[in-house]
Amino acid sequence: MRLIFLYGPDGCGKTFVQKKLASKNTDIIFVSFEPSRFGQPNGIIDTGNNGEFSAENPPTSILKSLMLSVRYTIRFLFLILRTPKGSIVVCSRGPLEFGINNTHRRIPSILGRIINWMLGGESVLICRNIDSILVKKNELSRDRIMELYEEYMKYCRVMVNNNSIDALDNSLNILLGI
Repeated sequence: MRLIFLYGPDGCGKTFVQKKLASKNTDIIFVSFEPSRFGQPNGIIDTGNNGEFSAENPPTSILKSLMLSVRYTIRFLFLILRTPKGSIVVCSRGPLEFGINNTHRRIPSILGRIINWMLGGESVLICRNIDSILVKKNELSRDRIMELYEEYMKYCRVMVNNNSIDALDNSLNILLGI
């Protein structure tokens, strides 16, 4: 199984990339990393959280974040066991969120990196023009978006989503290995 985690600030185009991937390859399994649906391949590409888990939410307690990280890891291990060999699983967000995204910022980011390493996931950062993000997600500040990009870039392979369909298609072909 090939596991791909898509990262980036809210509004960067993770859902758009997932929809493009779905149009290219119907065998891809999409899994939301949101707590209510986590670890269940459901074919739903857009998490539909309407900002509920926005990058600007206040941090949860460290105990709750630690409990969620254990829950995510266990559910992912069961997902890996249930998924046929050779499958491609694409997740919107992933364990690197621990320590980076505001919701789980109180957890040391090393925990997210360890979980990501244990799961063998490939981390891909979706980059988009900051002005384009601000149009869609005005609750985020320019500084916060830049801070998020800096943090994600430490651990992710970068894929550009610069509103150019050709550039995105080329990036997706490289991501899928075609």
